[in-house]
Amino acid sequence: MKYQFNESGNNNIDYVVKKFDNQIKKEYKSSYGNKYTCESYWSKSLFIESLELTIDDWRKIRTEEYWLLKETLKGIALKKFKINRIKQYKLSQL
Repeated sequence: MKYQFNESGNNNIDYVVKKFDNQIKKEYKSSYGNKYTCESYWSKSLFIESLELTIDDWRKIRTEEYWLLKETLKGIALKKFKINRIKQYKLSQL
């Protein structure tokens, strides 16, 4: 399933993305104007990056090394780690 923006707003994915955007706006005020310190920004990025992945894709992404590293990370660092793994996987599939 590919993400496509729907102007009418009837698309469930658009609804979720808008919810992320609203949460980012709330966190933005308390993060001194830096969206990269908003956890919701990274949650949204992770959501969008993972939209096209299947269960089989996740099985390939989650290697033994993945699980070991994942246990050592929390918060934004964990989300960045997951996004990077997804991007590496997508590049390897080209």
